[in-house]
Amino acid sequence: MYKLGIVAEGLPNTDVKIISELIKKMVSDNLELCPYPGRDKSNVIKKYRDWLEDCRNKNVDKALVMIDQDLSCIKLIVEMMQKKIEGRQYRFPVKFHVIVRMLETWLLSDEEAISAVVGKNVPRVNGTLENIRNPKVKLKEILSRAKATYTPETLRRIAEESDIERIAYRCPGFERFRRSVLDC
Repeated sequence: MYKLGIVAEGLPNTDVKIISELIKKMVSDNLELCPYPGRDKSNVIKKYRDWLEDCRNKNVDKALVMIDQDLSCIKLIVEMMQKKIEGRQYRFPVKFHVIVRMLETWLLSDEEAISAVVGKNVPRVNGTLENIRNPKVKLKEILSRAKATYTPETLRRIAEESDIERIAYRCPGFERFRRSVLDC
């Protein structure tokens, strides 16, 4: 059994569940996830050290700490988060991943998954997805036009239907995330 701690923004039924669906597509069935939903970026930054300590108690094999980039500098965010755990020793690797823009960026990459969930064909979002300033608004617009509601369950189902190869092709930041998941 491989145990993965996941610290991420959102409530218990949002980002962590979506990320979990995507990870399940990458890792064998012998996976146990230990989720730590952090509500928002500032709360994750404030509490992730405590959650990493809890990961010790749960004997995780690896911990992922994830936040949305929003409009911040990815490199500076990661450096700041690494510095806050400097000198702490964990028996498991800790990986920091900043999602380019936000999680909805990844979900926008697979119009077939969105179509399957809403029961209608939706158009492909063209261009460089990681350059869309507010992918959440874009996804809400797409769902609204398809007469579907933007809910945590809708987002989880889109992630469940998504083709991770398509996401990786359209979102280079997702490929970095996949390497973080698989590198141990």
